[in-house]
Amino acid sequence: MLVAAKNLLKLGPRAVLLKGGHLTATLQDVERAKAYFPKIRIVSDGLYAENMEILQVTTNDSAAHPRLLVVDVLEDSSGTVLYLHPRIESTSTHGTGCTLSAAIVCCLSRGQPCFLLAVKSTEFPAIKAATDTIINVVNEVATHTAFLAEWGVTEEELLSTPESSATTAYGAYLLDCGLQGDRSKLVMAVAACLLGYGEVGLWLKKEASKPSTWVVTEGNPYARWMDDYGGEHYQNAVKIGIQTIEAMAAADPPSPARYAEWSSVWERCTRLEKNFWDMAMGLL
Repeated sequence: MLVAAKNLLKLGPRAVLLKGGHLTATLQDVERAKAYFPKIRIVSDGLYAENMEILQVTTNDSAAHPRLLVVDVLEDSSGTVLYLHPRIESTSTHGTGCTLSAAIVCCLSRGQPCFLLAVKSTEFPAIKAATDTIINVVNEVATHTAFLAEWGVTEEELLSTPESSATTAYGAYLLDCGLQGDRSKLVMAVAACLLGYGEVGLWLKKEASKPSTWVVTEGNPYARWMDDYGGEHYQNAVKIGIQTIEAMAAADPPSPARYAEWSSVWERCTRLEKNFWDMAMGLL
């Protein structure tokens, strides 16, 4: 699979994800692969690590009876990542690959890194939350495209317009969080944008309801934008984002160092988001 992923990448795609559901592997197999390819990175969330001998005994995970794994391979320009998962014997797998590939295609076609969140998630609630995020991103892109169409900007013109440096910086940082960090770091990076827009939407909605408000809605070309981000659908997405962060922190309480990392990611994304908005104003 490692050689196949590297060969497929040479054909031109930006990334290759090979799913290993039909193959049987063990930790010994992974260790041998690591010896041949020392630069590969391994993500083993959900597997028993060192100092978990009693858990390994209760699941009959030993050298004589090694635990069977599913190994997924993600290959891109930054290198190779192996995602290790416990193998679950089940017949309820029909359509899972189609669902994953469709979600990835939707995000890649829009230049979004959110597909990494689904790849890094190992439990069904986390996968569902990641999928909901992807769907919200796709819907959000459709909303923005519709805005541009109303203002005379065609989709062809939109796709051919050079990307600004602020947009590139923001997108690159999100991708970096996904490739270099674990799932929690990527959640924080994505949530900073999700919750930030939700906060602005609610704030504008609240200000617009005040007597003699400074918020002008009638005839405002951005009135629909304010309605969308302050509306029930997007605010439900915000609630999902908050619940995801809280559940993640409750399941694995962050150490002071991890909390500091989360805060740093959040602050960095907020600054990049501000630059993103300032960039637009600078084009006027």
